Amino acid sequence: MLSLAKNTNNISLTNPLTFNLPTFTNIIQKVSISNTKHIFNISSLLHNIGILRIKSWLSKIWFPKLTKETLLTHYWKTQNYTLLFHLSQLARNNITISLPSQVTNYPFSIPEHTYLIYNILPPTPNNLTINSLKNNKILFIEQITTANNNFLLPWNNIYLRTNKATRGHQPSWFTRLLNNTSQPYSNYMATSSITFNK
Repeated sequence: MLSLAKNTNNISLTNPLTFNLPTFTNIIQKVSISNTKHIFNISSLLHNIGILRIKSWLSKIWFPKLTKETLLTHYWKTQNYTLLFHLSQLARNNITISLPSQVTNYPFSIPEHTYLIYNILPPTPNNLTINSLKNNKILFIEQITTANNNFLLPWNNIYLRTNKATRGHQPSWFTRLLNNTSQPYSNYMATSSITFNK
């Protein structure tokens, strides 16, 4: 039987690295499922708060919808978001639960097969890149390409697609895209693959 002192720190209890016990992992999974179920099923107030917390976290990491991959990729950014921490624990243990469509689907105004800017950026963009995308409200490839999606717009003309004036100098992530692409972006959207120059 597992017994802990009454004054055991909460961080120790919720950190799976504290103990390497299958039983402890099982406890974390059960607590995560129970807390998530209570948030979304007990009252409409908690349900709405849960959705707002998820949307707040998605805004922080600059991502449009919640997926298992998003939780796994940004696991270390969930520590201050209890609900997201529980959801990431479930994702890490390959446990899926149904969540409200407000956080798992694109907003109605965005077509489902819209390509994210992350599809053409390096796999794990740094904070400077994410902050630049967020400050300039760029989330989709279509926001930085011409109307036929064949070419990148000049940085100063991005506002035509984002309805927001760009901030600051042309960022390094955009310069790398300009220098590295060897085919029109519409080819990428048709084939879901893009070739970068070496």
